[in-house]
Amino acid sequence: MLGRLSPIRLVVLSCVFSLVLAEVVLRLLGTQLTFVEEKGNGYQSSFGITSDSHYCIYEPYLNHRHTNQDFSYAISANKHGFVGSTPTEKKTRFRIAVLGDSFTEGVGALSPDSSYPALLENLLAAQYPNLNAEVLNFGVGGSDVVFETRYLIDSMAQFAPDLVLMTYNNSDLTDIIQWGGVERFHTDGTTHARQLPWWSWFFQHLHLVRILVSNGLGYDEELLMHSETVTKEFAHAEDVMIESVVEADTYSKQIGAKFMVVLMPFANDLVSEKKKTDL
Repeated sequence: MLGRLSPIRLVVLSCVFSLVLAEVVLRLLGTQLTFVEEKGNGYQSSFGITSDSHYCIYEPYLNHRHTNQDFSYAISANKHGFVGSTPTEKKTRFRIAVLGDSFTEGVGALSPDSSYPALLENLLAAQYPNLNAEVLNFGVGGSDVVFETRYLIDSMAQFAPDLVLMTYNNSDLTDIIQWGGVERFHTDGTTHARQLPWWSWFFQHLHLVRILVSNGLGYDEELLMHSETVTKEFAHAEDVMIESVVEADTYSKQIGAKFMVVLMPFANDLVSEKKKTDL
């Protein structure tokens, strides 16, 4: 049968067979897996995401358990869409509101009592009992300083905080690169991330394309940044972050609250030389 095929067809079939074989081998070896895929989940793109809200919060009263190969974490949201108990309407204690992402929420912690805002409340109670402080956790996985500033301005006054803590880390920069600045918020109440490149479907489904795009064209695994523009992307994200923090500080003063920024570094931030931002 093969003897009847023309040389051109033989070459084409050989190429197709080689490509299919290479794709199978790459998949079996786990080559070019994204971080999310390495955790046992399917491919997730950072592009094209749309939210029907301007806030990064949970559905009120959501009860859900998030399980992956690293941990099993129970989410129990209050009526405002955050973890922990619902704040009392009448403030009787020194109130600290903590804004942040999954590191503030406590994703992966054994219980909500193990989150850093909960530990902060216990620490203040032990060392400064006369302060009589309560710490409210407004951290939500996937949030960033732009989302947090929007929620602060639109909704925080009802909680009458005495102190607002805005927690950030390097993931805020990549989140801003993904979502953009305030242009992410559309007038119809929705929020939009950057749009998908037309060839992203091939990147998602073919590991051979991932090698070409990542190693040959210089994109990262989420297609957010190109090796030639990464410095510019991060510099712009830093500017957006600073603008958001300044805006959050200004508004906190307007509602009678003090404002502080909390840096939560990753482990590699502590052992490597990285450019310091104005923050």
